[in-house]
Amino acid sequence: MKKLNYVLIAVCSLAIVILGVAFYSGAPIDSALAGNAEEVGKISFNNPEMRQAQNDIERLKETLIAMEGRLNRTEALLRELHSEMASSRQKTTNHFEQAGPRLKKVLTTAQIEQSNRQQREQAVARLADYFQAEAIDSAWSPKMAGLIQDRFLNTETLADVRLINSDCRASLCRIEVEVDNPDEMLLFETELPALIGEELPRMTTFSEEQGNGSSRVTVYLARKGYKLP
Repeated sequence: MKKLNYVLIAVCSLAIVILGVAFYSGAPIDSALAGNAEEVGKISFNNPEMRQAQNDIERLKETLIAMEGRLNRTEALLRELHSEMASSRQKTTNHFEQAGPRLKKVLTTAQIEQSNRQQREQAVARLADYFQAEAIDSAWSPKMAGLIQDRFLNTETLADVRLINSDCRASLCRIEVEVDNPDEMLLFETELPALIGEELPRMTTFSEEQGNGSSRVTVYLARKGYKLP
């Protein structure tokens, strides 16, 4: 539609110029209208305004040709863009149709948290069973448990961390503490390796929130030369 409007405007403008040329040149209007652009161009113009009118006609023709070329290119680009958009929509539709079954399996945040919690509980249960089944080293176990208690009592930075229990077997020790807030929890986790890391270099920590807002922390530590199960 826009292309047609441009052409109509150009044709009307050309007709107006031709009428003007005919009027100033004394040629009959019917003759001017019946002639084409080339015939109009052959009219002898002695008047500068007439020569200017001829030049305007030529420029108008060039402009019309250029506009038509641009319109043709624009239409081609629009057709190409429309085709690409249709292809993209189809690809998107196919992707979601294929991904549909997988999307149904995506877990929510709550489900992920529940899964992580279950995995932690299973790991705690597995370590607890291993710890309970392990024999006691009569020479090393009580000595190491006592060392843990002494170092806790003599470390001022852990004064707010409540030591609930420390127990050792042949290759593992278990420490249970209670902290009131996340800052104390971070402090405990930071200080513990420096406190007994030389004797018990490998450790894993589990925490469980209590009803009063505190957290119960259980740490399993492997004796030097041993690995955590």
